Amino acid sequence: SSSRASTPTTSPRSSTATRSRSVPATVSAVEAGRHAPSVHAALALAAVLDTTVEELFASSAGARPEALGGVPAEGAPIVAAMVGDRLCYTALAHRGAGAGAWLAADGVLEAGDVRLFPGAQAAGAMVSGCDPALGLAAALLPARGSRRVAALHASSQRAAADLRAGRLHAALVHGRRTTLAGPPEVQRREVAAWEVGLAARPNEPADLDALLAAGKLAVARREPGAAAQQALERALQDAGGSRRDLRGPLAAGHLDAALRVVHGSADVAVTFRAAALAYDLDFTPLEHHSVELWIGSHGAGHPGIEALEDVLASRAFRARLASVGGYDLPV
Repeated sequence: SSSRASTPTTSPRSSTATRSRSVPATVSAVEAGRHAPSVHAALALAAVLDTTVEELFASSAGARPEALGGVPAEGAPIVAAMVGDRLCYTALAHRGAGAGAWLAADGVLEAGDVRLFPGAQAAGAMVSGCDPALGLAAALLPARGSRRVAALHASSQRAAADLRAGRLHAALVHGRRTTLAGPPEVQRREVAAWEVGLAARPNEPADLDALLAAGKLAVARREPGAAAQQALERALQDAGGSRRDLRGPLAAGHLDAALRVVHGSADVAVTFRAAALAYDLDFTPLEHHSVELWIGSHGAGHPGIEALEDVLASRAFRARLASVGGYDLPV
């Protein structure tokens, strides 16, 4: 009948053509780490493209690995993710894992190459920063797949440099609001604000003037260029001192700096208020810093970054951060 003739039909050939047109976008999403296909989906993609699963994903598997924060030792456990067409990885830091647990690695470094463990995928988003809140947010996200966030520890300066170099999807950075300016191509999201300052054991001086007068500045410092270290050096200069007056251990981060005071290897630590509160230390503020999430070109539209943004704005995350103390959260 005429009505039957006017009903749209889809031939096997047109259906295949439609699937074929969607394949490049899907493969691009897989290669960029925005999509982790199931075994069924991987087999279907390979069938449409008349190839094997191994050949289809060879570009991701054979990507030249690029280390963040220095090349780890041979056999070291690593976490990895595709950032654009780069396979970026970093050593897995078990220190601070908590609860006596081993953290789940994606693979190991062998002969300068990344060997992923069975079932592991270099998927998700690579995000770096020095605020421990980044690890808290990542823990509220899936541990596998494209919505995973691999939270790396690095100073704001190093995180921003890796983001500019295209080795990260996003960076969590902090600094004075008046001078915190990201590259024009990044998307900026306000996360929180907190104070950078000096932490000391109760009833011991944490005032720069007093410490300079006593000639005692055993300070748990940060690496040169770190935002907290820059705040300390500015305060020293205002007090008539200089970085040459500093001595003491180089701390890996805010929490590590505070622990150096707790364990007695430093008299004071440059850190932020939340770390001082966590270890019952006295705190003298130096500067008020804004904390922002900078999203690079590889992070825009990435499921992991979108999931991270949702978590950062969620009541679950904000309630946990408020319980830590020391954070000013945006309304």
